[in-house]
Amino acid sequence: MKQPSASSIALSRFGLGARFDLSAADRKAIDADPRGYLKLELKPDRAQLTAPYLESTRINLLTNFAENERKKMERE
Repeated sequence: MKQPSASSIALSRFGLGARFDLSAADRKAIDADPRGYLKLELKPDRAQLTAPYLESTRINLLTNFAENERKKMERE
């Protein structure tokens, strides 16, 4: 079985999931330095998800806590 290349592993974001918004220049940069690409991906400003349709972690936690409290009260 053929092993995947370092750049193909980097393109799949080292297990973080593939990105589909990469330009040809980005792909060439990844081919040239896959480890450097990983280092960039691990920087907090790059790792943060900022899609407008995603709720913040705080909102998700508050919603989850409220739902758990509601279920607890129903059981009691």
